[in-house]
Amino acid sequence: MQTSFLPIDDFLSAIVNSVKQRHSVVLTATPGAGKTTRLPPQLLGCVTGQVLVLQPRRMAAVAACHRVCEENGWTVGQEAGYQVRFDSKVGPATRLIFMTDALLLRRLVDDPELQGIDLVVIDEFHERNLNQDLILGYLREMQELGRPLKMVIMSATLEAKRLSQFLLDCEVIDVPGKVYPLDLRHQNQSLSLRTDGAFYHRVVDAVFAAEQETQGDILVFLPGTGEIQRVRERLIEAKLRSREVVELHGSLSLEQQQKVLRVSQSPRVILSTNVAEASVTVPGVDYVIDTGLAKVMQTHPRTGFSQLELSRISLFSAHQRAGRAARQKAGVCLRLWTIFEEQTQAQESVPECQRAELTQTMLLLTHLGVTQLNSFSWYDHPPASLVSLARQSLLALRAINDDGQITAFGRRLLRYPLPPRWGGLLALGEDCGMGQLAANAAAILSERDFVDRERFKTSAPSLFECDLRLRLDLLADFEHGRPPGYVNVRTAQAVLETARQLRGMVDQKSSTKGDLSRLLLGSQGDRLCRRRAATPRALMSGRRGVRLADSSQVRTSEFFIALQGMDLPNQSDTQITLASGFSKARLLEELGDKVEVAQDVWYDPDKEVFFNRRVRTIGSLPIEEPTLTPALPEVVAGKMVEILVQNWSQLTQRHKGLLAWLERWRFFVRHRPEHASELNAEAIKRCCEMAGYGRVRLSDVLEQDLAALIEMALPSSLVRDFDREVPSFFCAPSGLEHLIVYGDLHSAYVDVRLQEMFGLLTTPRILFGQVPLTFRLLGPNFRPVQVTSDLASFWKNGYPEVRKDLRARYPKHSWPENPLTAKPEAKGRRRS
Repeated sequence: MQTSFLPIDDFLSAIVNSVKQRHSVVLTATPGAGKTTRLPPQLLGCVTGQVLVLQPRRMAAVAACHRVCEENGWTVGQEAGYQVRFDSKVGPATRLIFMTDALLLRRLVDDPELQGIDLVVIDEFHERNLNQDLILGYLREMQELGRPLKMVIMSATLEAKRLSQFLLDCEVIDVPGKVYPLDLRHQNQSLSLRTDGAFYHRVVDAVFAAEQETQGDILVFLPGTGEIQRVRERLIEAKLRSREVVELHGSLSLEQQQKVLRVSQSPRVILSTNVAEASVTVPGVDYVIDTGLAKVMQTHPRTGFSQLELSRISLFSAHQRAGRAARQKAGVCLRLWTIFEEQTQAQESVPECQRAELTQTMLLLTHLGVTQLNSFSWYDHPPASLVSLARQSLLALRAINDDGQITAFGRRLLRYPLPPRWGGLLALGEDCGMGQLAANAAAILSERDFVDRERFKTSAPSLFECDLRLRLDLLADFEHGRPPGYVNVRTAQAVLETARQLRGMVDQKSSTKGDLSRLLLGSQGDRLCRRRAATPRALMSGRRGVRLADSSQVRTSEFFIALQGMDLPNQSDTQITLASGFSKARLLEELGDKVEVAQDVWYDPDKEVFFNRRVRTIGSLPIEEPTLTPALPEVVAGKMVEILVQNWSQLTQRHKGLLAWLERWRFFVRHRPEHASELNAEAIKRCCEMAGYGRVRLSDVLEQDLAALIEMALPSSLVRDFDREVPSFFCAPSGLEHLIVYGDLHSAYVDVRLQEMFGLLTTPRILFGQVPLTFRLLGPNFRPVQVTSDLASFWKNGYPEVRKDLRARYPKHSWPENPLTAKPEAKGRRRS
């Protein structure tokens, strides 16, 4: 057929020549340049084997294959074909194959050398999904090992230079796209990270306004299928004038997706997730409404649960979305946020390898001989926390051994198109004769939840303590055409397709019925939880606090398996959305051989005493309340020191003598900073060792002279200087001792009755004579009448006035005219 001119047509010859001469080529092109459909057929002349064109999404792979065949007069499945999940159109002589990147990774399990493949095209690399990064690194390593394999990386990314440096013998070719005028608009209202009533009101208003401006299709970018469904309902309720409302997202069947991608005879409103950002052309669109939101998969290292989180899109994604409006003609893009917000908007999205769960990736790489994930040729390295989490998960599943080598069970898990966790569930089901049941359960757990929890009446009585059993029954009803109103039909259809695929991989004679608790306890034991009394809160293996969601059917069970969860902002407990409950008897019946008895010495912070603690556990989870008995001093010794060191600050506040000593010490090192390092962690530990010896209660420790013990932990010469130069007490001329207060780092003071000071001519000095003592001179009523650090001046200038006042008020006391020769008086001192 005759095809229209596209910008890439002028570059095809140069690109083909570069591919023939080099191992790798990076091709950058703006949307609409034609790279996905025009270039792949030309690449067949560069090699003799197969050419694979990888797409992030199956709808893009299928659409591109059909378009290529249409433009070249080919038949799908002969000259060019496609391979996607649930569908394949490839013949024995097919050399050009469009496939999803996930399917290529599955091919690597049985064919790590990629026999017969001479060239791989990675399209839409700017999406930076985990599969793309894994394939890019693996193919580069194959090239380094001498495999004559060529790569073409096609992307709209701005990182072409960095990408070319990562690859070997690489050239960068930039293809400009066909540019149509684009009217880019912003609203005056800020973007909110909530899809509430106000959000839907704004979207619907924007659609009605757009309908007045264009006769073409209106493309609305929404964060997820739930938001798509709710906008659709509101548009229908509001009686949108004469447009069909259609959906475009990954949960649709291929036939439904292809229908949207065909030219429509009447204008439409297309409600889409970010699948329409790239890869495919949605014909007829000249108006885009961008909500600026997307749902991004995020894994939390503390628990290992992954969830879709609502987030702002990057500026790059916003640019891609806007380009949909002007791909075939002039268009309009309305952004539902202010132009000022773009100053703080991220330039590009975070690569999936730095936020996603890595268990399946690590298992595949281990199978391919990569035992150290950090040694792999990552374009961007994943964080250590996610690598560690993946390793822990694979060890718990027995998919790898302690040396990081893949086990026979791990190789078995690679057979399944499932994450290893759910693959383990399916494998156990096969072994127990419950393969069909396990297939249905794994499908439900690996896909989006098809139960609309807002419509599901959580107040209804629970038929069983298992959210998964409820969904298994609902899936069976759906398969037999009896879905209740709170089942999302399209999501359920996707789950059913997965279930049928998995059921085809196991014994067809096995039942869809069986002991579900046995499957879950046997394969998901690392997520076992024990409820805290009669509350929704529980403790999970690994000591993580969790809380059952209100929608969960697990209402009373003491134990449960956490199947799905999410970490919410400002909440310490992980919210468990899907769970399966068990009694203690059922737990011991299934996992009794894994029960261990743990014994340790435990400190009760409330009673401030140590106990011997004995508790039965499965893994790290206590399955009952511990038995406590008083601990003997010889058992407590090490733990006591640990507790004392940890609570040193608390000890100092509760022990008056130690607190006063530390105030003296701070005063000392303020003026002698060279000694500050002497009171270090080691000295504090030595003090705690002496204080804790033979004691099992904190109260016993606090009864000791801790100030004396801390001095025993310091060099004796330092302590002598310290006691001499920063004394605890001042001996007055009366012979009485008075406490010196060192609360101020610059001075020290003494409270003393004025009459006790008669005969002291000059002010005593401390710290090698550097610091004079300050005296708060008290009257007979023990209230200060003068504060001075210069006694000579006080006797000469201040005392006559003070004497006059005090003689009148306290005539029975002695007030000599010459205090320098008078005898100091101690009587009348305050009784303590």
